Formats: sequence, C-alpha cells, structure tokens
Amino acid sequence: MAMTPLPRQPWRAPLLLLLAAHLALATLFSLIVPLGEAPDEADHYAYVVFIGTQGSLPVGPAVTQGKHPPLYHGLGALLTAWTGLDFDFLRANPDAQHGPGAIYPNHFIHTRLEDFPWRGGALAMHLLRLFSVILSTVTVWGVFALAHTLQPARPGLALAAAAFAGCLPGFLFSSGAVSNDNLAATLGTLILLLALRIYRRGWTPRRGLTLGVLLGLGLLSKVSVLAVWPVA
Repeated sequence: MAMTPLPRQPWRAPLLLLLAAHLALATLFSLIVPLGEAPDEADHYAYVVFIGTQGSLPVGPAVTQGKHPPLYHGLGALLTAWTGLDFDFLRANPDAQHGPGAIYPNHFIHTRLEDFPWRGGALAMHLLRLFSVILSTVTVWGVFALAHTLQPARPGLALAAAAFAGCLPGFLFSSGAVSNDNLAATLGTLILLLALRIYRRGWTPRRGLTLGVLLGLGLLSKVSVLAVWPVA
C-alpha cells in the first residue's frame, strides 16, 4: 500500500530561518554584553552559585534573588557546577554611576579573566547565558505556534508575530542574560499555547496532565507566572 504523503507546510522553512536568526542574534548579545552588566545578572548568578556549591536553597537575605522560586537557578547549577562557580572574574567598580549621563556606567571592572577561552565563573556565566538563549528561542517558537493555533489559515501572520517577538532589541538583550525571566517567559508561552489547544481541540487526560505540569513548573520559575493560571 502506498503511503499518503504528508501535506506540504510552506511556513516551515521561514520559521526555521527565523528561529536560527533569533538564536544567532541573542547569542551575539550574550557575547558582547560584559558579564554581570545585565539587570540583576550578578545576583542571579550568585543564586546559581549558592545552589551549586552549597547543595541547598538560600535562607533569608543572604542571596538577593533568593526571593524567587529556584527552578531556573537549580537547572543552572546542574549545568555549571563542574566549572567551579567562582566569583574571581566579578570585580565591583567603586566608581559605578547610574543614569544617561554616567561617565562610568559599568557595575564591574572587566579584566582578562573574562577573555576567551573562558574558565571558572566566566565559563559558568556564559553557559548560563547560552541556556537563556535556548529558552528564548523556544519562546519565539511558542509565539508562532500560539498565533498559528489562533489563525491556522494565516501562517504569515504567525510568522510575523514570531518575528516581531524574536527581533525586539530588548528581548534579544534579556535573552542573552542570566535571568529567571527567560524560563518564566518560555513556560508562560507554552501554558497559553496548550490552554488554547485544549480550548480548540478538546480536553484529554494527557493534555490536562501536561498543562498541570507546566503550570507547576512555571510557578517554580517565577511567581508572576500565576498571571496565566486564570486563562488556563
């Protein structure tokens, strides 16, 4: 018996090209921005270091970002614990200034300890940044899938939505930084996507279980993911 060929999907190649472009641009941001200079990046790295070196969660104000749920930082610790997770490359800049007219805007003094080939803490932070880039690429795919589920007859609209999200300079910048926002955005997008598919295609135990798992993982990433719970 001859097998029926799968329907042609002309949007697949443009989508792959778009995802590759976002991956490349976000990676470029991760390489260009000096380590620790993205908002709260050093504090998020400290959270990863604590989990990776202590094998437990921080208690109290010892780690600034310890107020957040630990999923992103725990996964980051598993990914980078073998590097040593040191702070040697992060040297505070005592003359750091804020505002558009700042002469010394950097929070840290950047030395050859950050040069390639990376090692120790610098390598760990670059690995964490790459982890964030991969997460943001999944988010861009999720935006496409969400729009395509809403308007299956208009794949061009879904591609435009994904391109808009994936090429926003601010999103590219945050995608190349160590931050739990990247995992929260990925899981929030996947939650909305699955909730919409359940609404459109019907509920099944498997879909319901998967949605519950995603909701739980989202809450373990950042409390603000609760915002999508009423939608689900």
